[in-house]
Amino acid sequence: MCIRDRCGNIAGYVGALTCMRLKAFALAMNGRVQGNFQEFVMRLRQGWIPTTWMLREAVLNAENYEAAVKMVRGRRTVSASYVTIVGTKENEGTVITRNRDRPVNIRKLSKDTWFIAQ
Repeated sequence: MCIRDRCGNIAGYVGALTCMRLKAFALAMNGRVQGNFQEFVMRLRQGWIPTTWMLREAVLNAENYEAAVKMVRGRRTVSASYVTIVGTKENEGTVITRNRDRPVNIRKLSKDTWFIAQ
């Protein structure tokens, strides 16, 4: 038996706040305040997903760090968030500041940028 991914979770909840795909990447989410509860419900009805579900989908479906970053960048979610994604190779680290419908800031590790913070 091979355990491919792990998620920190709350019993009975299907989303994830922190996730790790073994030997590939890890994700963590922190919330941002934007909008109100009515907007949240309206977007759920329009088919947008909770940010925590997006993380769960990424760890289940993305095969590597690059695919995880692409998935997190491209989804519409019902709430704004900060998403941190790290890989297993040098300079694989990204912090994505998201509004509900798109990223507003993406910061990546590089040879010259050896740390980033939310």
